[in-house]
Amino acid sequence: MTRYRVYAWHSVLLSKHLLNVYRVFRYLFDPETRVIARKIALLKAMNPTPELEEELEKVIHVAVILHDSGKGLEKYQERVRNCISKVGERITDDTRCFCSFRWHETVSAQIYASYVQYYLLKKLAGDPTPAHIFAAVVGLFSILHHHHAMRLIYQGRWREEVNGCGLADGAVDEISLALRGAGFPPLHEVIPNLDLDNVRMAGSTAANQLPRIIEGKGKGVGLLVEEVNRSRSSLKFHEMVTSRLVIADIIASSLERRGELKGYAAELARELRLSIDDLRALVEGARE
Repeated sequence: MTRYRVYAWHSVLLSKHLLNVYRVFRYLFDPETRVIARKIALLKAMNPTPELEEELEKVIHVAVILHDSGKGLEKYQERVRNCISKVGERITDDTRCFCSFRWHETVSAQIYASYVQYYLLKKLAGDPTPAHIFAAVVGLFSILHHHHAMRLIYQGRWREEVNGCGLADGAVDEISLALRGAGFPPLHEVIPNLDLDNVRMAGSTAANQLPRIIEGKGKGVGLLVEEVNRSRSSLKFHEMVTSRLVIADIIASSLERRGELKGYAAELARELRLSIDDLRALVEGARE
């Protein structure tokens, strides 16, 4: 059986893109992320500690590293392979082929939900506290909304797009490669085998489970989701993370595809007074 490479889009491996966005996010927004983690700790913990704040920060970082993991679905990878077969693996100024996969953020959120719950259980001595779960829900909604300018997950049409779809062969390893690169354990070291099978069928799992999470139904995490949706202060947390994730994604993607900052990416760089040389050094595979 042929084992294909797993891409974020044409010419950019998925693990590289996930790590590139993670590096840009850390480079630009580490101080802000620490503030967000501290505010969550103050809001949800009886006795917030620096150790707790660090754990909450890592929960947010996991969301960043997994934000596009849903692109590992075989359905999307087939589109990328078809594109490569037509124009070759390398994009030049004359041959452009950018594949699209609407609603990949819903599958990414499902993979994150599966990973982060076991990551917290394995990392912590006891059950995750309300602060940990709250930070995880903020991370979940940040992934779900990182394409909010183009589409709304509440429309429900995404279920038809992803239902019945599983991850491509090699996608679990590709996602795990990114997790390792960011200092987190790979999927198979965190998620039990039975649930790892659900991750491999991430499209179907998302279609069946994610609507209840989005709507805040059920016990446990559903109650926290309901609080995020209801509370203005809570909503601001995921908006703060989402906006920064979007900026990191736009900048990293522009460098991956073009080797320079163009359009909105260039405007962001000017507004934030960023050095393109510093950013290019962070983005592996950026075109010269």
